[in-house]
Amino acid sequence: MTDTSADRDHGRPRRAIRASKGGVRLLAVAALIGWIGTPALAQQPARLTPSVITSPSISATDAEAVAAFGKARGDALLAASADEAGSVINSILNPLETTGVSVRFRQLYGDALDPAIRELLDDRETTWRRLTGLRLAARLATEKSVRIIEDRLDDQRVEDRFFAAFGVELIFESARRSTPAISPARLQRLVDELAAGVEDERNHLLAGVRARALASAGRVPDSAVAGLGEYARVRLANAIAARVRDLPTDRGAAGDLELRTCLQAADSLRNALVDPGLTPTEEFSRAAAGLAGDMIDHVLDRMQANIAGAGDSASMDAKLVGIAGQLAVFADEKLAQATRGQPRLPEVVRDLKAPFESGRLGEFRNAAATLLDALVRSPFNLDDNRFR
Repeated sequence: MTDTSADRDHGRPRRAIRASKGGVRLLAVAALIGWIGTPALAQQPARLTPSVITSPSISATDAEAVAAFGKARGDALLAASADEAGSVINSILNPLETTGVSVRFRQLYGDALDPAIRELLDDRETTWRRLTGLRLAARLATEKSVRIIEDRLDDQRVEDRFFAAFGVELIFESARRSTPAISPARLQRLVDELAAGVEDERNHLLAGVRARALASAGRVPDSAVAGLGEYARVRLANAIAARVRDLPTDRGAAGDLELRTCLQAADSLRNALVDPGLTPTEEFSRAAAGLAGDMIDHVLDRMQANIAGAGDSASMDAKLVGIAGQLAVFADEKLAQATRGQPRLPEVVRDLKAPFESGRLGEFRNAAATLLDALVRSPFNLDDNRFR
C-alpha cells in the first residue's frame, strides 16, 4: 500500500513533514530570556506583601502601590539591555509566584504592566524583547493578556508562534495553582485553538509545543475550572489521532521526529487514564481508544509495505505498538467503569508489544486486527470506516 492512497487518509492529502531547522535557535533565545529552566524567582524580594497579592478585594491605597510597583518594573525592563533584563524579569514575576494570587491582583498588576508589554511586543527587530512580552503576558493570566497570546499563536514568525504556545502552557499552569483572571469560556477557546494547531501545524516542533500546552490544560482540576481538563484531553487525543493518520507509511527520519511528538502526547493521555485523581468520561475513553487504533493501523500499513520494525525506525515502531496497546487496555477499563459494564477487549490484544518485538508478526497482525474490529463495536462504537 502506498503512502498516498485516499482510502488511508480519508481523502486528506498527506502532511509534508519537516524537521525544524530553527529548534536550536529557539531554545537559545528561550535560555536568554530565562523562559526555559527559569531559576528561583526570589532573587529580588517583592515589596508587596502576600496579604495584598492574595486579597480578593484590594483597597485603593494598596491598588496604587500595586500600580506603582508594576509601572516601575515595566519601565526598568524597557530600559534594560539583554544582559540586564533577567533580574528585572525575575522581580516582575516574583509576586506571581505567591501561593493563592488573587484575580484582583492579577488584573491590577496586569494593567500596570500592559504598556511595557505592548511596547516590547511592538519591537519588530529584537526577538528577545518580543518573547519577553509574551512570557509576561502569559504569566499574568488575565483576559487582557491572554488576547495578546492568542494574537501570536498564528503569527507568521515561527519563534512567535513557538513562544505563544509556551505562553498558553504557562497560563494553564497558573490555572492549576491559583484562580486565573480568565473566564472558563476563553480558556476553552484557547484549548480549541491549540487543538486546531496540533492538527494542522506543519512544523513538528511547534505542533509538539502546542500538544504540551494542551496536556497542561488537561491537568487543570475541576476544582479550578470545571470540565476544562477533560475537554482538553479529548481534544488532544483527537488532534494527535489526526496527525497519526496523516503520517506517511514510509515516514523516514523526519517522520520519526513527527512520531515522537505523537508519542509524547499519547504518553500524557495514558497517564491521565491511570491517574487515580481523575475520572475519565466515556468520550475521553473512546477518544483515547481511537488514538490507539490509529497508531496500530499505521503499523499495519508499514507491515503491508514490509517496512515495519525495520531500519532506524524499528525502535519507534515498537514504542508505538507498546503505548497504543496500553492506551487501548486502559481506555477499555475506564469505559467499563463509566458504563458500569465489564472490559470488552479480548485477552489476545492485551500485550501487543511482545509478539511485535519478538518477530511473531503473524500473531501480532491477528491481535491487531482483533483490536481494530473491537473498536468499531460496542461499547467503543468508533466509525466503521476509520481503520483500514
